[in-house]
Amino acid sequence: MLRLAVVLVCFGAAIAGRGHLRDPHRHSDSFVVSEAANDPTYKYKTDWTEPIFPVDHFSYTRTETFKLKYLHNEDSYQPGGPIFFYAGNEGAIEGFATNTGIMFDLAPQFNASIVFAEHRYYGESMPFPNNASWAKISELGYLTSEQALADYAMFLPYYKEKYSFPNDTKVIVFGGSYGGMLATWFRLKYPTLTVGAWASSAPAIYFNGGGIDVGAFDAVVKRTYLSSGCDSETIDTAFQTITKLGQTVEGVEKLNTIFRIDENTVIGLPGDNYTATDLKLYIQQGFEYMAMTDYPYPTNFLEDMPGFPVKQACERLEPAVNTTDNDLLLYSLLDAVNVYYNYSGEVQTTCFDISKCYPSTIPLSGNPDGWDFQECTEVIIAMCALGPPNDFFDSICNATTFIDWQSNYCNKIYGTVGWNKDFIRLNAIRDMYGWDFTSASNIIFTNGILDPWSSAGVNENTPGISNANNRGIYNYRIASSAHHLDMRQPNTCDPPSVINLRFQVVEIFKCWLNPTSTACPFAQTELPEVLTSFNPQNCSYIFGQYPWGESIPTIPTTTPIQTTTHSVAAGTSIVPDTSTSIGMEAGTSVVTETANTPITYTIETTTHNAVAGTTIANLLAFCFAAFLAFVA
Repeated sequence: MLRLAVVLVCFGAAIAGRGHLRDPHRHSDSFVVSEAANDPTYKYKTDWTEPIFPVDHFSYTRTETFKLKYLHNEDSYQPGGPIFFYAGNEGAIEGFATNTGIMFDLAPQFNASIVFAEHRYYGESMPFPNNASWAKISELGYLTSEQALADYAMFLPYYKEKYSFPNDTKVIVFGGSYGGMLATWFRLKYPTLTVGAWASSAPAIYFNGGGIDVGAFDAVVKRTYLSSGCDSETIDTAFQTITKLGQTVEGVEKLNTIFRIDENTVIGLPGDNYTATDLKLYIQQGFEYMAMTDYPYPTNFLEDMPGFPVKQACERLEPAVNTTDNDLLLYSLLDAVNVYYNYSGEVQTTCFDISKCYPSTIPLSGNPDGWDFQECTEVIIAMCALGPPNDFFDSICNATTFIDWQSNYCNKIYGTVGWNKDFIRLNAIRDMYGWDFTSASNIIFTNGILDPWSSAGVNENTPGISNANNRGIYNYRIASSAHHLDMRQPNTCDPPSVINLRFQVVEIFKCWLNPTSTACPFAQTELPEVLTSFNPQNCSYIFGQYPWGESIPTIPTTTPIQTTTHSVAAGTSIVPDTSTSIGMEAGTSVVTETANTPITYTIETTTHNAVAGTTIANLLAFCFAAFLAFVA
């Protein structure tokens, strides 16, 4: 039995080849860079480091080294500017550059350099040559987050030296999804290498002891569909109908016909290679991915989809609401899930296994199971669909049975290369990084509430998160936003919540880069709510338009106290034009009685609200305080 689709959701990073249906049980770790005409393109150079990275950073008995691929752009950099660094996650690095447009958009604002580093064992950054990285467990065992973070800790000094950045150049680390987890952990593990981290859609506490229910992910999937107009009973009934039909010969024939199942993955009875369970998992993954990427404008991040795909799926289910016609119900379900799998209508069949239906399109990266391996060792995310009323799907495990189920799955994949149950370290993430941020500083956590992964983001009960702006810790829940939408290129159809969030992030960055500013620490404000009627049209990407219609805040500015002593002639009159700190009212005077009396004038510290760049001298009113000392 192949694996439950939801556990294979690579936090939105795994992209299949275009023009065919995705295997719901197995992901590809190779990104396909978007080629859609309306998608933004970004300028960067592709380079490789020297082979300086140890295969094992934490022992002295393996001396092998390898090189990393990275993408970079220094066009906006000016001396004194920072480095924007993306901590690559579970895929080829080009895909993350394509989908993290905010780094390119903000670089000119900050005179920043941009660099994306590829995660070991993904894309082309292989520790061992000729696919040997995947041949046996002794080589595969160096695929860990801890080793990847150590790579990045070596990479930043390398990058600075190679491109002649000053050693003290400040770095802000970005990451979305697993990359957001890496950005968070990098800030915790190597705090001196960066001044801050922006972690978008990072399920940083979805681990044993993190307090997240195993069914939380799919509970949010259901919530997103219901808030978009779907009828829960209709979807529940459709899944129940598939289950029932999958028990008989006549039933599976109907399923094969209605869902146009490819001849290479024909549904059979329980015990056959493919069953009704595979069909349900296929539909489940489509529903989950649509919820994750429920963006307000058309994208092809995972598949070619329209704006707000969940809403469109719900509209396609409307004809089946309250129906007793099973055929209509199932045709409507197929129509709905094809918003994800086949929005163009060009795909003729439904396929459960691309290796069988489209063998020529299987990625040649040599690393098809990288994320799965991490889930079988250190990144143990305890999640299962629990079935109604929690979600729409079948329940195949729960909090008690998850580890046994996970072990069986991992053994089927990696048993032949030497994996065993002892390789699962249930508390590895807790022990290496944890989720107590009481001593942490300068991390922005952002989660869109449409995104199922938001269920596992930090929350007000996470230690060190609440009331922590004074330490540079910020936590935002973004209305009408999906999986790291906030890190994508700004678009005319972005909801007000996302626009305001990005604006606040810029203000936080300013404080991280100039912490002595009187505007710091930045005080987080509530993001705008988004009306249910929000339905943008005619969407297009926008570039370099900060502050995106938001009002730049006034900055409290303080003039330092200045004290000057002068000697004046007898009879000189001191008349302040404002009240002084010693009680003199404006317009009153003090007359000296002795020649050359030392008089001290104190310019008081005065705070004003000023837009950045305003000349302070034009704003300050000077108050004079006089003290007369008589000379004998």
